[in-house]
Amino acid sequence: MRHPAHHDLGFVNPAIYRIAGSSSYHQEFHDVTTGNNNVRAGSVTITGYQAAPGWDPVTGWGSPDAQVLVPLLAASPAAARHSRIMPPRGASAPGAGRPPDGWVGDGRGR
Repeated sequence: MRHPAHHDLGFVNPAIYRIAGSSSYHQEFHDVTTGNNNVRAGSVTITGYQAAPGWDPVTGWGSPDAQVLVPLLAASPAAARHSRIMPPRGASAPGAGRPPDGWVGDGRGR
């Protein structure tokens, strides 16, 4: 991701979770609270997930407000900005948040 700071932000997930968990969440993200990702194929409907307030498996944290979020990401610690190392699948990166308690995936990372 390139932005006015003129450097690569690198792996931003820990910073996004930290920012989204702050009291200013609604300034950085537009929370999508309605809708779902159900799929209809002919007469068959595959039930997906429902959008909800805060983090949800349909929209994540919602849509970002780049004018607010990008400067915060640019100011995040250098280790988070420049790291190219991804955490192992299913593991949290240091400092990363996690989905709300009670969220249960389908066993395939969803």
